[in-house]
Amino acid sequence: MFVLFWFRKSDSTSEKIKRKEIPDYDALGSICCRITIDTQVMDIGSVHIILRRSMWDEKAQRVTGNDTAVRRNNRTLNDIKNKLERIYELLQVENDADVTPGMVKDLFTGKKFFRYSLEQLMTEYFKDRAEEVTANIITQDTIDVHRNYSNNFTDFLTQKSLRALTPTNFDVDNIDTFKIFLLTKGFAYSHVRKHLGWVKQLLKHSLRKKRIKSNPLEGVKVPSESDEPDTTHLTIPQLECLIHFDFYRLNKLGFLPEETAERLDRERDAFVFSSFTGMHHCDYSKKIYWLEEIKGADFLIGERKKTKKTFALKLLEPAIEVLKKYGDQIGNLPTKSNQR
Repeated sequence: MFVLFWFRKSDSTSEKIKRKEIPDYDALGSICCRITIDTQVMDIGSVHIILRRSMWDEKAQRVTGNDTAVRRNNRTLNDIKNKLERIYELLQVENDADVTPGMVKDLFTGKKFFRYSLEQLMTEYFKDRAEEVTANIITQDTIDVHRNYSNNFTDFLTQKSLRALTPTNFDVDNIDTFKIFLLTKGFAYSHVRKHLGWVKQLLKHSLRKKRIKSNPLEGVKVPSESDEPDTTHLTIPQLECLIHFDFYRLNKLGFLPEETAERLDRERDAFVFSSFTGMHHCDYSKKIYWLEEIKGADFLIGERKKTKKTFALKLLEPAIEVLKKYGDQIGNLPTKSNQR
Protein backbone atom coordinates (compact mmCIF):
# COMPACT_ATOMS: atom_id res chain seq x y z
CA MET A 1 0.00 0.00 0.00
CA PHE A 2 1.22 3.50 -0.90
CA VAL A 3 0.09 6.54 1.14
CA LEU A 4 0.13 9.94 -0.59
CA PHE A 5 -0.51 13.38 0.87
CA TRP A 6 -1.29 16.19 -1.58
CA PHE A 7 -2.15 19.89 -1.58
CA ARG A 8 -5.67 20.88 -2.59
CA LYS A 9 -6.47 24.52 -3.34
CA SER A 10 -9.32 26.16 -1.49
CA ASP A 11 -12.65 26.31 -3.38
CA SER A 12 -13.78 29.52 -1.70
CA THR A 13 -14.85 32.35 -4.01
CA SER A 14 -12.38 34.85 -2.51
CA GLU A 15 -9.47 32.47 -3.04
CA LYS A 16 -10.49 31.79 -6.64
CA ILE A 17 -10.59 35.54 -7.35
CA LYS A 18 -7.17 36.11 -5.79
CA ARG A 19 -5.62 33.26 -7.77
CA LYS A 20 -7.09 34.71 -10.96
CA GLU A 21 -6.08 38.34 -10.33
CA ILE A 22 -2.63 37.82 -8.76
CA PRO A 23 -0.21 35.81 -10.95
CA ASP A 24 2.18 34.86 -8.10
CA TYR A 25 -0.47 34.46 -5.44
CA ASP A 26 0.44 31.96 -2.72
CA ALA A 27 -2.72 29.87 -2.74
CA LEU A 28 -4.43 28.78 0.44
CA GLY A 29 -5.50 25.17 0.67
CA SER A 30 -5.53 21.98 2.70
CA ILE A 31 -3.68 18.66 2.76
CA CYS A 32 -5.59 15.60 1.57
CA CYS A 33 -4.70 11.91 1.67
CA ARG A 34 -5.18 9.04 -0.72
CA ILE A 35 -4.03 5.41 -0.70
CA THR A 36 -3.13 3.05 -3.50
CA ILE A 37 -3.13 -0.75 -3.31
CA ASP A 38 -1.88 -2.36 -6.50
CA THR A 39 -3.78 -0.31 -9.11
CA GLN A 40 -6.75 0.62 -6.90
CA VAL A 41 -6.87 4.22 -5.62
CA MET A 42 -9.02 5.62 -2.84
CA ASP A 43 -9.22 9.16 -1.45
CA ILE A 44 -9.24 9.20 2.35
CA GLY A 45 -10.10 12.91 2.38
CA SER A 46 -8.83 16.04 4.10
CA VAL A 47 -6.54 15.68 7.10
CA HIS A 48 -7.60 19.16 8.31
CA ILE A 49 -4.25 20.88 7.86
CA ILE A 50 -4.74 24.36 6.36
CA LEU A 51 -1.67 26.10 4.87
CA ARG A 52 -0.24 28.11 1.97
CA ARG A 53 1.04 26.30 -1.12
CA SER A 54 4.60 27.51 -0.49
CA MET A 55 4.64 25.66 2.85
CA TRP A 56 4.03 22.24 1.30
CA ASP A 57 6.96 20.10 0.16
CA GLU A 58 5.31 17.60 -2.16
CA LYS A 59 8.43 15.49 -2.67
CA ALA A 60 9.25 15.15 1.03
CA GLN A 61 5.56 14.92 1.98
CA ARG A 62 6.15 17.46 4.72
CA VAL A 63 5.07 20.91 5.86
CA THR A 64 8.09 23.20 5.69
CA GLY A 65 9.24 25.34 8.60
CA ASN A 66 10.25 24.70 12.19
CA ASP A 67 7.71 26.39 14.45
CA THR A 68 5.37 24.60 16.86
CA ALA A 69 2.43 24.46 14.42
CA VAL A 70 4.60 22.97 11.66
CA ARG A 71 5.99 20.27 13.96
CA ARG A 72 2.48 19.45 15.15
CA ASN A 73 1.20 19.17 11.57
CA ASN A 74 4.06 16.87 10.55
CA ARG A 75 3.41 14.67 13.59
CA THR A 76 -0.22 14.45 12.48
CA LEU A 77 0.87 13.32 9.00
CA ASN A 78 3.17 10.69 10.54
CA ASP A 79 0.39 9.42 12.80
CA ILE A 80 -2.06 9.14 9.91
CA LYS A 81 0.44 7.29 7.72
CA ASN A 82 1.35 4.89 10.56
CA LYS A 83 -2.29 4.23 11.38
CA LEU A 84 -3.16 3.48 7.74
CA GLU A 85 -0.21 1.11 7.41
CA ARG A 86 -1.07 -0.70 10.62
CA ILE A 87 -4.71 -1.11 9.53
CA TYR A 88 -3.49 -2.50 6.22
CA GLU A 89 -1.19 -5.01 7.96
CA LEU A 90 -3.99 -6.19 10.25
CA LEU A 91 -6.38 -6.57 7.33
CA GLN A 92 -3.80 -8.62 5.43
CA VAL A 93 -3.62 -11.11 8.29
CA GLU A 94 -7.40 -11.17 8.70
CA ASN A 95 -8.20 -11.49 4.98
CA ASP A 96 -5.27 -13.54 3.64
CA ALA A 97 -3.67 -10.48 2.02
CA ASP A 98 -6.80 -9.76 -0.08
CA VAL A 99 -7.26 -6.13 0.98
CA THR A 100 -8.86 -3.24 -0.93
CA PRO A 101 -8.42 0.52 -0.35
CA GLY A 102 -12.10 0.72 0.59
CA MET A 103 -11.60 -1.73 3.45
CA VAL A 104 -8.73 0.37 4.80
CA LYS A 105 -10.75 3.60 4.50
CA ASP A 106 -13.80 2.14 6.27
CA LEU A 107 -11.71 1.15 9.26
CA PHE A 108 -9.71 4.39 9.29
CA THR A 109 -12.81 6.59 9.19
CA GLY A 110 -14.69 4.44 11.70
CA LYS A 111 -17.40 3.24 9.34
CA LYS A 112 -16.47 -0.31 10.27
CA PHE A 113 -14.91 -1.71 13.43
CA PHE A 114 -11.99 -4.10 13.14
CA ARG A 115 -12.28 -7.17 15.35
CA TYR A 116 -8.88 -7.55 16.93
CA SER A 117 -7.79 -10.81 18.45
CA LEU A 118 -6.00 -10.80 21.80
CA GLU A 119 -2.70 -11.50 20.03
CA GLN A 120 -3.25 -8.57 17.66
CA LEU A 121 -3.97 -6.33 20.63
CA MET A 122 -0.63 -7.39 22.12
CA THR A 123 1.16 -6.66 18.85
CA GLU A 124 -0.35 -3.17 18.68
CA TYR A 125 0.34 -2.60 22.38
CA PHE A 126 4.06 -3.20 21.95
CA LYS A 127 4.19 -0.99 18.86
CA ASP A 128 2.73 1.83 20.95
CA ARG A 129 5.15 1.15 23.81
CA ALA A 130 8.11 1.12 21.41
CA GLU A 131 7.18 4.66 20.41
CA GLU A 132 7.16 5.63 24.10
CA VAL A 133 10.65 4.18 24.52
CA THR A 134 11.85 6.28 21.59
CA ALA A 135 10.30 9.34 23.25
CA ASN A 136 12.01 8.45 26.57
CA ILE A 137 8.66 8.12 28.33
CA ILE A 138 9.45 4.57 29.48
CA THR A 139 12.56 2.40 29.33
CA GLN A 140 13.32 -0.70 27.30
CA ASP A 141 13.64 -2.61 30.59
CA THR A 142 9.93 -2.01 31.21
CA ILE A 143 9.09 -3.31 27.74
CA ASP A 144 11.17 -6.45 28.34
CA VAL A 145 9.25 -7.17 31.56
CA HIS A 146 5.90 -6.67 29.78
CA ARG A 147 7.10 -8.90 26.95
CA ASN A 148 7.68 -11.67 29.48
CA TYR A 149 4.12 -11.25 30.77
CA SER A 150 2.77 -11.40 27.21
CA ASN A 151 4.73 -14.58 26.42
CA ASN A 152 3.24 -16.34 29.44
CA PHE A 153 -0.20 -15.00 28.52
CA THR A 154 0.18 -16.33 24.96
CA ASP A 155 1.20 -19.75 26.34
CA PHE A 156 -1.94 -19.72 28.46
CA LEU A 157 -4.18 -18.83 25.50
CA THR A 158 -2.61 -21.61 23.42
CA GLN A 159 -2.79 -24.33 26.05
CA LYS A 160 -6.37 -23.44 27.00
CA SER A 161 -7.48 -23.14 23.35
CA LEU A 162 -8.50 -19.51 23.84
CA ARG A 163 -6.59 -17.89 20.99
CA ALA A 164 -9.83 -17.43 19.01
CA LEU A 165 -11.58 -15.77 21.97
CA THR A 166 -12.60 -12.19 21.22
CA PRO A 167 -11.08 -9.64 23.65
CA THR A 168 -14.48 -8.37 24.82
CA ASN A 169 -15.33 -11.91 25.96
CA PHE A 170 -12.20 -12.27 28.09
CA ASP A 171 -14.00 -11.92 31.41
CA VAL A 172 -13.29 -12.45 35.10
CA ASP A 173 -13.61 -16.23 34.75
CA ASN A 174 -10.81 -16.21 32.19
CA ILE A 175 -8.58 -14.04 34.37
CA ASP A 176 -9.15 -16.47 37.25
CA THR A 177 -8.20 -19.36 34.97
CA PHE A 178 -5.04 -17.48 33.97
CA LYS A 179 -4.21 -17.00 37.66
CA ILE A 180 -4.56 -20.73 38.36
CA PHE A 181 -2.50 -21.51 35.24
CA LEU A 182 0.40 -19.40 36.52
CA LEU A 183 0.19 -20.68 40.11
CA THR A 184 0.25 -24.26 38.80
CA LYS A 185 3.46 -23.42 36.92
CA GLY A 186 5.05 -22.46 40.25
CA PHE A 187 4.88 -18.65 40.08
CA ALA A 188 4.71 -16.79 43.39
CA TYR A 189 1.43 -14.91 43.77
CA SER A 190 3.22 -11.55 43.80
CA HIS A 191 4.49 -12.38 40.29
CA VAL A 192 1.10 -13.75 39.22
CA ARG A 193 -0.54 -10.52 40.34
CA LYS A 194 1.75 -8.51 38.05
CA HIS A 195 0.70 -10.71 35.11
CA LEU A 196 -2.99 -10.17 35.88
CA GLY A 197 -2.45 -6.43 36.24
CA TRP A 198 -0.71 -6.37 32.87
CA VAL A 199 -3.67 -8.08 31.16
CA LYS A 200 -5.96 -5.42 32.66
CA GLN A 201 -3.57 -2.74 31.41
CA LEU A 202 -3.58 -4.29 27.92
CA LEU A 203 -7.38 -4.14 27.65
CA LYS A 204 -7.56 -0.66 29.18
CA HIS A 205 -4.97 0.60 26.68
CA SER A 206 -6.80 -1.08 23.79
CA LEU A 207 -10.09 0.58 24.78
CA ARG A 208 -8.40 3.98 24.96
CA LYS A 209 -7.00 3.39 21.46
CA LYS A 210 -10.52 2.38 20.30
CA ARG A 211 -9.43 -1.11 19.27
CA ILE A 212 -12.18 -2.68 21.36
CA LYS A 213 -15.67 -1.38 22.09
CA SER A 214 -15.66 -2.23 25.78
CA ASN A 215 -13.30 -3.47 28.48
CA PRO A 216 -14.63 -6.74 29.99
CA LEU A 217 -12.31 -6.33 33.01
CA GLU A 218 -13.43 -2.78 33.83
CA GLY A 219 -13.86 -2.59 37.59
CA VAL A 220 -12.39 -6.06 38.18
CA LYS A 221 -9.87 -5.95 41.03
CA VAL A 222 -6.90 -8.26 41.35
CA PRO A 223 -6.92 -9.37 45.01
CA SER A 224 -3.83 -9.01 47.17
CA GLU A 225 -3.21 -12.50 48.45
CA SER A 226 -0.15 -12.96 50.61
CA ASP A 227 2.50 -15.47 49.64
CA GLU A 228 4.23 -17.77 52.04
CA PRO A 229 6.53 -15.76 54.34
CA ASP A 230 9.46 -14.45 52.33
CA THR A 231 12.58 -15.65 54.12
CA THR A 232 14.93 -14.04 51.61
CA HIS A 233 14.83 -10.70 53.50
CA LEU A 234 17.23 -10.23 56.40
CA THR A 235 16.07 -8.91 59.75
CA ILE A 236 17.80 -5.91 61.37
CA PRO A 237 19.79 -8.15 63.80
CA GLN A 238 20.87 -10.32 60.85
CA LEU A 239 21.95 -7.21 58.94
CA GLU A 240 23.93 -6.03 61.95
CA CYS A 241 25.73 -9.40 62.06
CA LEU A 242 26.51 -9.03 58.36
CA ILE A 243 27.77 -5.45 58.84
CA HIS A 244 30.29 -6.50 61.49
CA PHE A 245 31.36 -9.78 59.87
CA ASP A 246 35.10 -9.91 59.16
CA PHE A 247 35.78 -11.65 55.84
CA TYR A 248 39.50 -10.95 56.16
CA ARG A 249 39.60 -13.12 59.29
CA LEU A 250 38.50 -16.07 57.15
CA ASN A 251 41.45 -15.29 54.90
CA LYS A 252 43.84 -15.30 57.85
CA LEU A 253 42.46 -18.64 58.97
CA GLY A 254 43.03 -20.07 55.50
CA PHE A 255 39.38 -20.49 54.48
CA LEU A 256 39.33 -17.81 51.80
CA PRO A 257 41.89 -16.35 49.37
CA GLU A 258 42.62 -12.67 50.06
CA GLU A 259 41.11 -11.68 46.71
CA THR A 260 37.80 -13.41 47.60
CA ALA A 261 37.72 -11.85 51.06
CA GLU A 262 38.18 -8.39 49.56
CA ARG A 263 35.42 -8.97 46.99
CA LEU A 264 32.97 -10.29 49.61
CA ASP A 265 33.73 -7.32 51.86
CA ARG A 266 32.86 -4.88 49.08
CA GLU A 267 29.76 -6.81 48.04
CA ARG A 268 28.57 -6.87 51.65
CA ASP A 269 28.93 -3.09 51.91
CA ALA A 270 27.07 -2.56 48.63
CA PHE A 271 24.26 -4.76 49.94
CA VAL A 272 24.14 -2.86 53.23
CA PHE A 273 24.06 0.45 51.36
CA SER A 274 21.07 -0.70 49.30
CA SER A 275 19.31 -2.16 52.35
CA PHE A 276 19.51 1.05 54.36
CA THR A 277 18.64 3.42 51.51
CA GLY A 278 16.26 1.42 49.34
CA MET A 279 18.38 2.56 46.41
CA HIS A 280 18.80 0.32 43.38
CA HIS A 281 22.27 -0.66 42.22
CA CYS A 282 21.66 0.70 38.70
CA ASP A 283 20.73 4.08 40.22
CA TYR A 284 23.71 4.65 42.50
CA SER A 285 26.21 3.19 40.00
CA LYS A 286 25.10 5.87 37.48
CA LYS A 287 25.85 8.57 40.12
CA ILE A 288 22.84 10.65 39.06
CA TYR A 289 22.04 11.82 42.57
CA TRP A 290 23.18 14.24 45.23
CA LEU A 291 23.27 14.64 49.01
CA GLU A 292 20.91 17.12 50.62
CA GLU A 293 20.17 17.93 54.25
CA ILE A 294 16.47 18.24 55.10
CA LYS A 295 15.45 19.13 58.66
CA GLY A 296 18.72 17.85 60.07
CA ALA A 297 18.68 14.51 58.23
CA ASP A 298 20.75 13.44 55.23
CA PHE A 299 18.83 12.49 52.09
CA LEU A 300 19.82 11.09 48.71
CA ILE A 301 18.00 12.96 45.94
CA GLY A 302 18.12 11.58 42.40
CA GLU A 303 16.33 10.02 39.47
CA ARG A 304 15.24 6.41 38.99
CA LYS A 305 16.73 4.89 35.85
CA LYS A 306 13.64 2.77 35.19
CA THR A 307 10.82 5.24 35.86
CA LYS A 308 12.67 8.56 35.29
CA LYS A 309 10.99 9.81 38.49
CA THR A 310 12.74 11.76 41.24
CA PHE A 311 13.36 9.96 44.54
CA ALA A 312 14.31 11.16 48.03
CA LEU A 313 15.81 8.52 50.34
CA LYS A 314 16.74 9.14 53.96
CA LEU A 315 20.24 7.93 54.81
CA LEU A 316 20.56 5.76 57.91
CA GLU A 317 23.82 5.43 59.79
CA PRO A 318 25.04 2.14 58.22
CA ALA A 319 24.66 3.65 54.74
CA ILE A 320 26.57 6.77 55.80
CA GLU A 321 29.40 4.57 57.12
CA VAL A 322 29.62 2.84 53.73
CA LEU A 323 29.84 6.22 52.00
CA LYS A 324 32.65 7.29 54.30
CA LYS A 325 34.49 4.04 53.64
CA TYR A 326 34.34 4.10 49.85
CA GLY A 327 33.84 7.76 48.93
CA ASP A 328 33.96 8.29 45.20
CA GLN A 329 34.07 4.56 44.49
CA ILE A 330 30.27 4.45 44.77
CA GLY A 331 29.54 7.98 43.77
CA ASN A 332 31.35 10.45 46.04
CA LEU A 333 28.02 12.12 46.71
CA PRO A 334 27.92 15.59 45.17
CA THR A 335 25.92 18.46 46.60
CA LYS A 336 22.90 19.84 44.76
CA SER A 337 24.95 22.72 43.39
CA ASN A 338 27.46 20.54 41.56
CA GLN A 339 25.37 17.49 40.69
CA ARG A 340 26.21 15.60 37.49
